Amino acid sequence: MVSIKDHLVELLESFDYSGDVEERIRLLRAAIGRVGNIFYGTESEEVYADQVRRIKLRLRELRDKLVNCGDDRGCWREIMDNLEELRDQIERLALRGEILEK
Repeated sequence: MVSIKDHLVELLESFDYSGDVEERIRLLRAAIGRVGNIFYGTESEEVYADQVRRIKLRLRELRDKLVNCGDDRGCWREIMDNLEELRDQIERLALRGEILEK
């Protein structure tokens, strides 16, 4: 059975190899969910709850924006850039929370 930490690593690696915006959003939503699950019921939950919530909200906003983009390549690129930033934020959060190691 795969641990939650191992699943988080797999999700982040899958993100790196995916070129589909919807897939990347789904992977990041799953990854931040795993981070939230790991923090749940610990002292870290209170420390990082706001950051987890902000990332979840930003992912929801990007998913909504994707629906309105249509075939606009500039909009698509902007979403991809934002997803890269969110992936980095999730990884930094996991490192600070001692979920992942460098």
